[in-house]
This record gives sequence, structure tokens and C-alpha cells, in this order.
Amino acid sequence: MKKKRIIWASALVVMAVVVIFILVYFEPQALLINKTAKEEQKGKVITRVAPTTTFQTSETSTTPTTTLPAKSTWVSREHTTTGEVFLTQDNDGKTYVRFENLSTDNGPDLRVYLAKSLSSNGTPSDFVDLGELVANKGDANYRIPSDVNVSEYAHVVIWCKRFSVSFADAKI
Repeated sequence: MKKKRIIWASALVVMAVVVIFILVYFEPQALLINKTAKEEQKGKVITRVAPTTTFQTSETSTTPTTTLPAKSTWVSREHTTTGEVFLTQDNDGKTYVRFENLSTDNGPDLRVYLAKSLSSNGTPSDFVDLGELVANKGDANYRIPSDVNVSEYAHVVIWCKRFSVSFADAKI
């Protein structure tokens, strides 16, 4: 009888440790909790000019320019994501990535990256970490450091650092 109690007590302790590990590491409860941001837009919407290529002909050299759309929408990867993404700049020259009407799932250790390129599955390469995702719903601003040349970056990514997966990305 005493052995059975010890076995049951040990099993309960092991199960409790497993449950605590799952709750702490995987944070499944985050999927049930929505965080909403209602930040005011900082500055005015800015457009970007795509990187240019100079074409040399026998007579002249031409440099075509392409203006990229001011606003972009999300490409969902591991989690359905909707809303708009665009760049803004305030009167002091500070540049921001702006999320409007964002709607995605919550998750553990979600980050916002500014990336130069993406792999076919949305994994960013050569990126700048703009910080933690403020909220999985609503409107938010992410300051781009002043030493970052925005024209070199083409994508914004919502990245789950803990599990190395892209929630979504958008061209900017």
C-alpha cells in the first residue's frame, strides 16, 4: 500500500513538472490572450524608391526609378495575419514601421524584424530586430534606428524567435 502511494505521488510530481515546463516554454496560454495596441501614427506616410539599376546604351545612360507602394499587406506564413504595414517619418526625421489594423495570433517571444531578404518560407536574412511585438491586434509603431539605411531593406517580418518561424511578412 505504501509503495502505491509513493508511485502515485511520484507520477503526480512528474506530471506537474511536465505541465509547468509546457506552460513556461511553449506558452500555449498566449494563444488565448489578445493584446491590443492603439498607438497614434507618428509622422507622415512615406514612399520609397526601389533600388535603381543604370542601363548603359551606346548614346546615353538611363536610370529608371520605381516608386514602391506606400502601404503593403501581410503575407501569412505560420499564422493568418491581416492588416497594413507602411513607413512613416516624423518632423525630427525619425523613421518608423507602422502596423495598422493588425490581426494575428499571439505567441511566445514575437519580434518585429526589418529584413533585406527572405527565404521561400519567410525566414529573414540580414535583418534588424526592431523589438518585441507590442500587440497582436491594433495599431503600433516600431522605431527604426537612425543608423539603419531603410532603402536597403525590403521586408517587415513578425518572427517567433523561440520556435524560429515566421508568423507573417510584408514588403515595404
